[in-house]
Amino acid sequence: KPDGGGEILCYLLRWTVRLCVTLVSLACVVTLYIHSDVVYFIKGAPIRDVSLTSPAQSIYKENSDPQAKDKDMMNNSPELDSIRNSLPAHINNKTLWESGRDPSHIQLQGKKKRLPQAIIFGVKKCGTHALTDMISLHPQVVHAKRYEMHFFEKNTITGRDKKYQMGLEWYREKMPPSYENQITMEKTPAYFISHDAPERIFEMNSSIKLILIVRDPTTRVVSDYLHTKDMHEKMNLKPFEEEILQPNGEVDKWNFVVKPSLYAEHMARWFQVFRHDQILIVDGDKLVSDPLTQITRIEKFLNIEHYVKQENLYWNPEKGFYCMRSQKREWCLSKTKGRPHPEMNPEAMSKLRKFFAPLNDKFYKMVGHNFSWPIA
Repeated sequence: KPDGGGEILCYLLRWTVRLCVTLVSLACVVTLYIHSDVVYFIKGAPIRDVSLTSPAQSIYKENSDPQAKDKDMMNNSPELDSIRNSLPAHINNKTLWESGRDPSHIQLQGKKKRLPQAIIFGVKKCGTHALTDMISLHPQVVHAKRYEMHFFEKNTITGRDKKYQMGLEWYREKMPPSYENQITMEKTPAYFISHDAPERIFEMNSSIKLILIVRDPTTRVVSDYLHTKDMHEKMNLKPFEEEILQPNGEVDKWNFVVKPSLYAEHMARWFQVFRHDQILIVDGDKLVSDPLTQITRIEKFLNIEHYVKQENLYWNPEKGFYCMRSQKREWCLSKTKGRPHPEMNPEAMSKLRKFFAPLNDKFYKMVGHNFSWPIA
Protein backbone atom coordinates (compact mmCIF):
# COMPACT_ATOMS: atom_id res chain seq x y z
CA LYS A 1 0.00 0.00 0.00
CA PRO A 2 1.58 3.35 -0.99
CA ASP A 3 2.07 5.85 1.81
CA GLY A 4 3.95 8.68 0.05
CA GLY A 5 3.24 10.99 -2.88
CA GLY A 6 5.93 9.38 -5.07
CA GLU A 7 4.76 5.88 -4.24
CA ILE A 8 1.14 6.78 -5.07
CA LEU A 9 2.21 8.03 -8.49
CA CYS A 10 4.18 4.83 -9.15
CA TYR A 11 1.19 2.75 -8.02
CA LEU A 12 -1.14 4.52 -10.50
CA LEU A 13 1.35 4.15 -13.33
CA ARG A 14 1.69 0.39 -12.74
CA TRP A 15 -2.09 -0.14 -12.86
CA THR A 16 -2.38 2.05 -15.94
CA VAL A 17 0.21 -0.09 -17.73
CA ARG A 18 -1.58 -3.30 -16.66
CA LEU A 19 -4.90 -1.93 -17.96
CA CYS A 20 -3.34 -0.99 -21.30
CA VAL A 21 -1.77 -4.43 -21.65
CA THR A 22 -5.12 -6.06 -20.91
CA LEU A 23 -6.93 -3.93 -23.50
CA VAL A 24 -4.28 -4.62 -26.14
CA SER A 25 -4.51 -8.37 -25.46
CA LEU A 26 -8.30 -8.27 -25.76
CA ALA A 27 -8.04 -6.37 -29.04
CA CYS A 28 -5.63 -9.00 -30.38
CA VAL A 29 -8.03 -11.82 -29.48
CA VAL A 30 -10.93 -10.09 -31.23
CA THR A 31 -8.77 -9.41 -34.30
CA LEU A 32 -7.69 -13.04 -34.52
CA TYR A 33 -11.32 -14.19 -34.27
CA ILE A 34 -12.42 -11.93 -37.09
CA HIS A 35 -9.41 -12.88 -39.19
CA SER A 36 -10.16 -16.58 -38.80
CA ASP A 37 -13.64 -16.04 -40.25
CA VAL A 38 -12.21 -14.08 -43.16
CA VAL A 39 -9.80 -16.93 -43.88
CA TYR A 40 -12.68 -19.41 -43.59
CA PHE A 41 -14.64 -17.34 -46.08
CA ILE A 42 -11.82 -16.92 -48.58
CA LYS A 43 -10.78 -20.57 -48.49
CA GLY A 44 -14.38 -21.76 -48.79
CA ALA A 45 -14.51 -23.55 -45.43
CA PRO A 46 -17.84 -23.71 -43.61
CA ILE A 47 -18.80 -20.65 -41.58
CA ARG A 48 -19.72 -21.35 -37.96
CA ASP A 49 -23.35 -21.35 -36.91
CA VAL A 50 -24.77 -21.10 -40.43
CA SER A 51 -27.11 -24.02 -41.03
CA LEU A 52 -28.12 -24.47 -44.65
CA THR A 53 -31.38 -26.15 -45.54
CA SER A 54 -32.11 -27.67 -48.91
CA PRO A 55 -33.49 -25.30 -51.56
CA ALA A 56 -36.85 -27.07 -51.56
CA GLN A 57 -37.20 -26.81 -47.78
CA SER A 58 -36.45 -23.12 -47.59
CA ILE A 59 -38.28 -22.11 -50.75
CA TYR A 60 -41.58 -23.56 -49.64
CA LYS A 61 -41.26 -23.03 -45.88
CA GLU A 62 -39.52 -19.70 -45.58
CA ASN A 63 -42.79 -17.91 -44.78
CA SER A 64 -43.92 -20.39 -42.13
CA ASP A 65 -42.31 -18.64 -39.14
CA PRO A 66 -43.94 -15.25 -38.42
CA GLN A 67 -41.55 -14.57 -35.53
CA ALA A 68 -38.61 -14.93 -37.89
CA LYS A 69 -40.25 -12.38 -40.17
CA ASP A 70 -40.61 -9.92 -37.30
CA LYS A 71 -36.98 -10.39 -36.34
CA ASP A 72 -35.92 -9.86 -39.91
CA MET A 73 -37.74 -6.54 -40.04
CA MET A 74 -35.35 -5.36 -37.32
CA ASN A 75 -32.38 -6.43 -39.40
CA ASN A 76 -33.12 -4.41 -42.53
CA SER A 77 -30.82 -1.97 -44.27
CA PRO A 78 -30.13 -1.21 -47.94
CA GLU A 79 -26.74 -2.93 -47.68
CA LEU A 80 -28.19 -6.10 -46.15
CA ASP A 81 -31.07 -6.12 -48.64
CA SER A 82 -28.58 -6.00 -51.49
CA ILE A 83 -26.65 -8.94 -50.03
CA ARG A 84 -29.80 -10.95 -49.36
CA ASN A 85 -31.03 -10.48 -52.92
CA SER A 86 -27.79 -11.91 -54.26
CA LEU A 87 -28.00 -15.06 -52.13
CA PRO A 88 -29.44 -18.34 -53.42
CA ALA A 89 -32.94 -19.27 -52.31
CA HIS A 90 -31.82 -21.83 -49.74
CA ILE A 91 -30.04 -19.19 -47.62
CA ASN A 92 -33.11 -17.41 -46.32
CA ASN A 93 -33.72 -14.52 -43.95
CA LYS A 94 -34.50 -16.81 -41.02
CA THR A 95 -31.13 -18.51 -41.44
CA LEU A 96 -29.37 -15.15 -41.52
CA TRP A 97 -31.07 -13.93 -38.34
CA GLU A 98 -30.60 -17.10 -36.31
CA SER A 99 -26.94 -17.32 -37.30
CA GLY A 100 -26.36 -13.88 -35.82
CA ARG A 101 -23.86 -13.28 -38.61
CA ASP A 102 -23.42 -10.62 -41.25
CA PRO A 103 -24.77 -12.33 -44.42
CA SER A 104 -21.76 -11.14 -46.39
CA HIS A 105 -19.74 -13.84 -44.56
CA ILE A 106 -21.78 -16.67 -46.06
CA GLN A 107 -19.83 -18.66 -48.62
CA LEU A 108 -21.90 -19.82 -51.59
CA GLN A 109 -20.77 -23.42 -51.75
CA GLY A 110 -21.62 -26.22 -54.16
CA LYS A 111 -22.16 -24.03 -57.22
CA LYS A 112 -20.48 -24.88 -60.49
CA LYS A 113 -21.10 -24.52 -64.20
CA ARG A 114 -22.86 -27.52 -65.72
CA LEU A 115 -23.93 -28.59 -69.18
CA PRO A 116 -27.68 -28.16 -69.79
CA GLN A 117 -30.05 -30.81 -68.52
CA ALA A 118 -32.91 -29.27 -70.52
CA ILE A 119 -33.15 -27.29 -73.76
CA ILE A 120 -36.00 -25.31 -75.31
CA PHE A 121 -35.28 -26.13 -78.94
CA GLY A 122 -38.12 -24.42 -80.80
CA VAL A 123 -40.19 -23.23 -82.47
CA LYS A 124 -39.26 -19.70 -83.50
CA LYS A 125 -42.09 -17.14 -83.02
CA CYS A 126 -44.17 -19.55 -80.97
CA GLY A 127 -43.46 -18.05 -77.54
CA THR A 128 -40.02 -19.41 -76.65
CA HIS A 129 -38.97 -16.15 -74.99
CA ALA A 130 -42.11 -15.95 -72.84
CA LEU A 131 -41.78 -19.63 -71.94
CA THR A 132 -38.16 -19.13 -70.87
CA ASP A 133 -39.02 -16.16 -68.65
CA MET A 134 -41.96 -17.96 -67.04
CA ILE A 135 -40.17 -21.19 -66.18
CA SER A 136 -37.19 -19.16 -64.93
CA LEU A 137 -39.45 -17.94 -62.12
CA HIS A 138 -38.74 -21.33 -60.56
CA PRO A 139 -35.70 -21.17 -58.24
CA GLN A 140 -34.63 -24.66 -59.31
CA VAL A 141 -34.22 -23.52 -62.93
CA VAL A 142 -31.21 -21.49 -64.04
CA HIS A 143 -30.93 -20.24 -67.60
CA ALA A 144 -28.02 -19.18 -69.75
CA LYS A 145 -27.73 -15.39 -69.68
CA ARG A 146 -27.49 -15.32 -73.44
CA TYR A 147 -30.99 -16.28 -74.53
CA GLU A 148 -29.93 -18.15 -77.67
CA MET A 149 -26.64 -20.03 -77.68
CA HIS A 150 -26.72 -21.41 -81.27
CA PHE A 151 -24.10 -23.96 -80.28
CA PHE A 152 -25.35 -27.18 -81.88
CA GLU A 153 -26.51 -25.99 -85.32
CA LYS A 154 -24.54 -24.89 -88.33
CA ASN A 155 -24.95 -21.39 -89.73
CA THR A 156 -27.72 -21.70 -92.33
CA ILE A 157 -26.01 -19.20 -94.64
CA THR A 158 -22.31 -20.05 -94.40
CA GLY A 159 -22.62 -23.70 -93.36
CA ARG A 160 -19.99 -23.10 -90.68
CA ASP A 161 -20.33 -24.23 -87.09
CA LYS A 162 -17.69 -22.11 -85.40
CA LYS A 163 -19.23 -22.33 -81.93
CA TYR A 164 -19.56 -26.13 -81.96
CA GLN A 165 -15.90 -26.44 -82.91
CA MET A 166 -15.03 -24.52 -79.73
CA GLY A 167 -15.97 -27.66 -77.78
CA LEU A 168 -18.22 -28.61 -74.88
CA GLU A 169 -15.99 -26.98 -72.28
CA TRP A 170 -16.41 -23.65 -74.03
CA TYR A 171 -20.16 -24.27 -74.08
CA ARG A 172 -20.19 -25.22 -70.38
CA GLU A 173 -18.43 -21.96 -69.50
CA LYS A 174 -21.33 -20.05 -71.07
CA MET A 175 -23.75 -21.63 -68.61
CA PRO A 176 -24.61 -20.03 -65.25
CA PRO A 177 -23.32 -21.56 -61.99
CA SER A 178 -25.89 -23.88 -60.43
CA TYR A 179 -26.43 -26.15 -57.46
CA GLU A 180 -26.71 -29.91 -57.89
CA ASN A 181 -30.49 -29.92 -57.45
CA GLN A 182 -31.05 -27.16 -60.01
CA ILE A 183 -31.79 -27.57 -63.72
CA THR A 184 -29.47 -25.77 -66.13
CA MET A 185 -31.33 -24.74 -69.27
CA GLU A 186 -30.75 -22.93 -72.53
CA LYS A 187 -33.01 -21.90 -75.41
CA THR A 188 -32.24 -21.83 -79.13
CA PRO A 189 -35.26 -22.15 -81.48
CA ALA A 190 -32.98 -22.66 -84.50
CA TYR A 191 -32.13 -26.15 -83.22
CA PHE A 192 -35.59 -27.38 -84.29
CA ILE A 193 -34.93 -27.07 -88.03
CA SER A 194 -31.26 -28.09 -87.80
CA HIS A 195 -30.15 -31.41 -89.26
CA ASP A 196 -27.10 -31.56 -86.99
CA ALA A 197 -28.54 -30.49 -83.63
CA PRO A 198 -30.41 -33.69 -82.61
CA GLU A 199 -27.40 -36.02 -82.78
CA ARG A 200 -25.01 -33.44 -81.35
CA ILE A 201 -27.27 -32.80 -78.37
CA PHE A 202 -27.68 -36.55 -77.86
CA GLU A 203 -23.91 -37.00 -77.83
CA MET A 204 -23.64 -34.35 -75.13
CA ASN A 205 -26.42 -35.79 -72.95
CA SER A 206 -28.44 -38.80 -74.06
CA SER A 207 -30.95 -38.35 -71.21
CA ILE A 208 -31.53 -34.62 -71.74
CA LYS A 209 -35.08 -33.27 -71.59
CA LEU A 210 -36.30 -31.22 -74.54
CA ILE A 211 -39.13 -28.69 -74.64
CA LEU A 212 -40.86 -27.64 -77.86
CA ILE A 213 -43.51 -24.93 -78.07
CA VAL A 214 -45.77 -24.75 -81.13
CA ARG A 215 -48.68 -22.67 -82.38
CA ASP A 216 -50.89 -22.55 -85.48
CA PRO A 217 -48.31 -22.85 -88.29
CA THR A 218 -50.05 -20.26 -90.47
CA THR A 219 -50.10 -17.69 -87.67
CA ARG A 220 -46.46 -18.51 -86.96
CA VAL A 221 -45.48 -17.77 -90.57
CA VAL A 222 -47.14 -14.35 -90.38
CA SER A 223 -45.42 -13.58 -87.07
CA ASP A 224 -42.04 -14.66 -88.45
CA TYR A 225 -42.46 -12.52 -91.55
CA LEU A 226 -43.47 -9.40 -89.60
CA HIS A 227 -40.68 -9.90 -87.07
CA THR A 228 -38.06 -10.27 -89.80
CA LYS A 229 -39.39 -7.25 -91.64
CA ASP A 230 -39.25 -5.07 -88.52
CA MET A 231 -35.92 -6.29 -87.16
CA HIS A 232 -33.96 -6.76 -90.39
CA GLU A 233 -34.77 -3.91 -92.74
CA LYS A 234 -31.67 -4.60 -94.83
CA MET A 235 -33.20 -7.87 -96.05
CA ASN A 236 -35.66 -5.89 -98.20
CA LEU A 237 -38.42 -8.47 -97.94
CA LYS A 238 -40.96 -8.67 -100.71
CA PRO A 239 -44.66 -8.26 -99.94
CA PHE A 240 -46.01 -11.18 -97.89
CA GLU A 241 -47.77 -13.02 -100.72
CA GLU A 242 -44.73 -12.72 -103.01
CA GLU A 243 -42.42 -13.91 -100.24
CA ILE A 244 -44.27 -17.13 -99.38
CA LEU A 245 -45.68 -18.08 -102.79
CA GLN A 246 -43.81 -19.40 -105.81
CA PRO A 247 -44.41 -17.89 -109.27
CA ASN A 248 -46.88 -20.72 -109.98
CA GLY A 249 -48.95 -19.68 -106.94
CA GLU A 250 -48.04 -22.63 -104.72
CA VAL A 251 -46.62 -22.21 -101.22
CA ASP A 252 -42.82 -22.16 -101.17
CA LYS A 253 -42.15 -24.68 -98.41
CA TRP A 254 -38.45 -23.87 -98.37
CA ASN A 255 -38.90 -20.16 -97.84
CA PHE A 256 -37.17 -19.14 -94.60
CA VAL A 257 -40.42 -18.03 -92.90
CA VAL A 258 -42.39 -21.10 -94.02
CA LYS A 259 -39.81 -23.81 -93.29
CA PRO A 260 -39.99 -23.69 -89.44
CA SER A 261 -43.75 -24.38 -89.63
CA LEU A 262 -43.18 -27.81 -91.19
CA TYR A 263 -43.58 -29.35 -87.75
CA ALA A 264 -44.04 -32.99 -88.75
CA GLU A 265 -41.04 -32.99 -91.06
CA HIS A 266 -38.67 -31.58 -88.44
CA MET A 267 -40.18 -33.55 -85.57
CA ALA A 268 -39.54 -36.84 -87.36
CA ARG A 269 -35.82 -36.06 -87.31
CA TRP A 270 -35.85 -35.53 -83.52
CA PHE A 271 -37.85 -38.68 -82.86
CA GLN A 272 -35.23 -40.68 -84.73
CA VAL A 273 -32.74 -39.72 -82.02
CA PHE A 274 -34.75 -39.16 -78.81
CA ARG A 275 -37.48 -41.12 -77.06
CA HIS A 276 -40.95 -39.58 -77.04
CA ASP A 277 -40.88 -39.22 -73.25
CA GLN A 278 -37.81 -36.98 -73.52
CA ILE A 279 -39.71 -34.32 -75.46
CA LEU A 280 -42.50 -32.18 -74.02
CA ILE A 281 -44.65 -30.26 -76.49
CA VAL A 282 -46.19 -27.04 -75.17
CA ASP A 283 -49.25 -25.42 -76.74
CA GLY A 284 -48.21 -21.84 -77.53
CA ASP A 285 -51.82 -20.65 -77.77
CA LYS A 286 -52.55 -21.99 -74.28
CA LEU A 287 -49.37 -20.38 -72.95
CA VAL A 288 -50.92 -17.05 -73.98
CA SER A 289 -54.41 -17.71 -72.57
CA ASP A 290 -53.61 -19.89 -69.54
CA PRO A 291 -49.85 -19.92 -68.90
CA LEU A 292 -49.99 -21.54 -65.46
CA THR A 293 -51.26 -24.88 -66.79
CA GLN A 294 -48.37 -25.08 -69.26
CA ILE A 295 -45.75 -24.08 -66.69
CA THR A 296 -47.12 -26.71 -64.28
CA ARG A 297 -46.72 -29.32 -67.02
CA ILE A 298 -43.09 -28.27 -67.45
CA GLU A 299 -42.44 -28.50 -63.70
CA LYS A 300 -43.70 -32.09 -63.73
CA PHE A 301 -41.72 -32.89 -66.87
CA LEU A 302 -38.50 -31.57 -65.31
CA ASN A 303 -39.29 -33.42 -62.08
CA ILE A 304 -39.03 -30.28 -59.94
CA GLU A 305 -41.41 -29.22 -57.20
CA HIS A 306 -44.48 -27.17 -58.02
CA TYR A 307 -43.50 -23.57 -57.30
CA VAL A 308 -44.92 -21.16 -59.89
CA LYS A 309 -48.38 -20.02 -58.78
CA GLN A 310 -51.08 -17.82 -60.25
CA GLU A 311 -49.78 -14.79 -58.35
CA ASN A 312 -46.50 -15.16 -60.29
CA LEU A 313 -48.33 -14.79 -63.61
CA TYR A 314 -50.75 -11.87 -63.70
CA TRP A 315 -52.86 -10.40 -66.47
CA ASN A 316 -51.81 -6.94 -67.62
CA PRO A 317 -54.76 -5.23 -69.38
CA GLU A 318 -52.54 -2.53 -70.88
CA LYS A 319 -50.21 -5.07 -72.48
CA GLY A 320 -52.97 -7.49 -73.34
CA PHE A 321 -51.09 -10.54 -72.07
CA TYR A 322 -49.72 -12.13 -68.91
CA CYS A 323 -46.72 -10.63 -67.14
CA MET A 324 -44.43 -12.09 -64.47
CA ARG A 325 -43.95 -11.39 -60.79
CA SER A 326 -41.17 -12.74 -58.59
CA GLN A 327 -40.31 -11.90 -54.99
CA LYS A 328 -37.94 -9.20 -56.24
CA ARG A 329 -39.63 -7.59 -59.23
CA GLU A 330 -42.39 -7.49 -61.84
CA TRP A 331 -41.80 -7.42 -65.58
CA CYS A 332 -43.47 -7.95 -68.94
CA LEU A 333 -42.16 -9.00 -72.31
CA SER A 334 -40.83 -6.30 -74.60
CA LYS A 335 -43.15 -4.32 -76.85
CA THR A 336 -42.06 -6.46 -79.83
CA LYS A 337 -43.70 -9.50 -78.21
CA GLY A 338 -47.39 -10.28 -78.52
CA ARG A 339 -48.11 -7.45 -80.93
CA PRO A 340 -51.27 -7.78 -83.09
CA HIS A 341 -50.90 -8.80 -86.72
CA PRO A 342 -52.16 -6.58 -89.52
CA GLU A 343 -54.53 -7.99 -92.13
CA MET A 344 -52.53 -10.08 -94.59
CA ASN A 345 -53.36 -10.96 -98.19
CA PRO A 346 -56.51 -13.17 -97.94
CA GLU A 347 -55.56 -15.37 -100.90
CA ALA A 348 -52.09 -16.03 -99.50
CA MET A 349 -53.55 -16.84 -96.07
CA SER A 350 -56.05 -19.25 -97.59
CA LYS A 351 -53.33 -21.05 -99.53
CA LEU A 352 -51.20 -21.32 -96.39
CA ARG A 353 -54.02 -22.91 -94.37
CA LYS A 354 -54.78 -25.36 -97.16
CA PHE A 355 -51.09 -26.22 -97.46
CA PHE A 356 -50.65 -26.87 -93.74
CA ALA A 357 -53.89 -28.84 -93.16
CA PRO A 358 -52.55 -32.33 -94.07
CA LEU A 359 -49.25 -31.55 -92.36
CA ASN A 360 -51.14 -30.61 -89.19
CA ASP A 361 -52.96 -33.94 -89.24
CA LYS A 362 -49.65 -35.77 -89.66
CA PHE A 363 -48.16 -33.86 -86.73
CA TYR A 364 -51.18 -34.63 -84.51
CA LYS A 365 -50.74 -38.36 -85.13
CA MET A 366 -46.98 -38.17 -84.61
CA VAL A 367 -47.18 -36.52 -81.18
CA GLY A 368 -50.48 -38.06 -80.03
CA HIS A 369 -52.26 -34.76 -79.45
CA ASN A 370 -54.80 -32.71 -81.39
CA PHE A 371 -54.33 -28.96 -81.47
CA SER A 372 -56.93 -26.46 -82.67
CA TRP A 373 -55.41 -25.97 -86.10
CA PRO A 374 -57.35 -26.94 -89.24
CA ILE A 375 -56.71 -30.36 -90.77
CA ALA A 376 -59.03 -30.17 -93.76
